[in-house]
Parts: sequence; structure tokens; C-alpha cells
Amino acid sequence: LGVQLSSWIKSTVPVYVFGLMVLGLLPPASVSAAFWFLVSYSLSFMLLFEIEFIIGCLGIFLIDIGGIRAAKSLLIDLLSGKIVPIWFFPSSAQSILFWLPFNCLAGAPISIYIGKYSGKELYATIALQISWLLIAWSASRWAFKAVRHDIVVLGG
Repeated sequence: LGVQLSSWIKSTVPVYVFGLMVLGLLPPASVSAAFWFLVSYSLSFMLLFEIEFIIGCLGIFLIDIGGIRAAKSLLIDLLSGKIVPIWFFPSSAQSILFWLPFNCLAGAPISIYIGKYSGKELYATIALQISWLLIAWSASRWAFKAVRHDIVVLGG
């Protein structure tokens, strides 16, 4: 987790500063949006960690998890709002995508950053992120308990 956080800071902060200074990226919609964006982004970071941990636990039983990781990346890229914002999807798809964990990874933090979510919608989004984080955390604990007896560590 520490390595991921360090890597994120080293890669994200310079790009963000470059975007603000050179590309005309707009700052958060408000001070409140900035605060809630950081909260939401932290929750999304922890949720992604738990998802990766669960996939890593599958690696104990499988020879190669490359296909699972590729499918996970594809699903996140397509359904999280990372490539196409969720509000561009038809309303029927939006209502489904909003409740899935993928939105909690990218769409929710971005929507908060630009001020699209505020008030009840903002709090509902944060509550949804916390809910998915708790579900993923529980699943990752269960997955670890399932594989911990099969882990073999060699070396000193």
C-alpha cells in the first residue's frame, strides 16, 4: 500500500501541476469539492487495493492471473467513467453503473472534483464508496483466509 501511495504521488502530482499550469486544467469546483474529492479519491484508492488483493489471492490457486487482471482493467476502464463519463451513458445504464463498484473508482471522484455531485448526491456517493470498500475488505479477508494455508514461502 505504501509503495502504491508513493508511486501515485510521484506520478500524479507532477501531471496535475502540469495540467493546471500548461493545459488549463481547472481547479476543483470549490473548496468543499476539493475536500470531498480527496476523501473520495482516498476511498477509491483503498477499494482498488482490495480488488487487487483479491485477484492476488486468486493467484495462489491459478497458474496465471494475467487474463483476470486484463478483464479487471477492461471493466474498470469501460464502466468506471475513466474513458467515457457515466453521465454520457443512456439513463437506464447510468442508473445501473452508478451502483456498481466501478463508478467508485474513477467516476465518483471526478464528478465530485468538477462539482457535479453536491449535497445529498455527494453524501450518497461517499456512502456508496464506503459500502463497496467494506464489501471488498470483507471479501479480501475471506479470500486471504481461504488461501493462507496454501502459501509457501521459501528463503531466509
